[in-house]
Amino acid sequence: MAEGCRRYSPIVGIEPSGSIFLDLTGLGHLYPDESALSREILGGLGAQGLGARVAIADTLGAAWAVARDERRQASPFAIVPPGRTMAALASLPVAL
Repeated sequence: MAEGCRRYSPIVGIEPSGSIFLDLTGLGHLYPDESALSREILGGLGAQGLGARVAIADTLGAAWAVARDERRQASPFAIVPPGRTMAALASLPVAL
């Protein structure tokens, strides 16, 4: 799965828990917006029979925490606008 994610970013990391991280720095011009990128990633993984949650944020830690928030079941992706990281994290439960 991580190798397939190289189509979205040249920098892909894998965490022991199974999380996959993509560095999207400098790739914004390739997609109309972050929602379109999130939908494309989800569609690509879905075509392989894989489920995922996508989060885009200013920092890796913020994206990880927001993606793991189980309360976000209404949408498979979340985008934390630039400069709103602290507000997004403040709304999360203490333990994820």
